[in-house]
Amino acid sequence: GLSALGDSPLEQVCREHARRFAGRDVDGLMELVAEDYTLVDHRPMGWEPAQGRDALRTLHESSWNSLDIRIGVDEVLAVGERAIALRVRLVGHGSVTDGGGEFAVSLGRVTRITDGRIVSIDQYEPGDREAMLARFHALEGRPGGSR
Repeated sequence: GLSALGDSPLEQVCREHARRFAGRDVDGLMELVAEDYTLVDHRPMGWEPAQGRDALRTLHESSWNSLDIRIGVDEVLAVGERAIALRVRLVGHGSVTDGGGEFAVSLGRVTRITDGRIVSIDQYEPGDREAMLARFHALEGRPGGSR
């Protein structure tokens, strides 16, 4: 679920992103991301980098082979004025052609948000708190952040 998210503006954007993702609202998702959006996956077996809205649209549409994929937030590690670090899970059930079973993929994410739009997401192994917090602090431009 999303109960780990608080009421800060950045957490509200993350909540809305998760809501639109679960609803397969790709046009709504595109409204939440900046034109120059980037996704960088730092995991050893991570996704290819994505640059721009079109790449994000393709990534989201390919993940919707699942009938009910959704984003859950396990923990908010830090939230600031420009960035949020959290551990998330993508959960759902595969399609019949994929075997139909339940799946869950845990990720660490550091998301940069400007003017209510997601500018970038850096993905990490969910246990790599040190790397996530280092990226968070680099984006915030200062040590600190709540939680």
